Amino acid sequence: MNKRGVILIIVLVTVLIAAILANIILSFILSHYRVTYHQSSRVQAYYASLAGVNLARENLRKGTWTSGTYTLCKSGCTVNDNDIPYKVTINIGNPDAKGIRTIKLTAAYTYTP
Repeated sequence: MNKRGVILIIVLVTVLIAAILANIILSFILSHYRVTYHQSSRVQAYYASLAGVNLARENLRKGTWTSGTYTLCKSGCTVNDNDIPYKVTINIGNPDAKGIRTIKLTAAYTYTP
């Protein structure tokens, strides 16, 4: 058998193995990136909701807000705040017999892989 042919086959197999390993490593890195991005989006949405709770409590304490639906986002909402990354919807219920109101929040964050 020709030595050049054997060397060519060895080089081709080596390049093929290197390409497969690079593809596996790249796939792992991209998958990890997507999971990390999704997790950070969830954390940001959680803290945006927490900001909404604090805002609702403060406005109820001051008497600025009553029962109803309010939105908190960057622009075009009931409350505009550039630090809020996601739209937060705040639903404030009517007071019950003891004067207690319910506050329900929804943080609208999207994740597309």
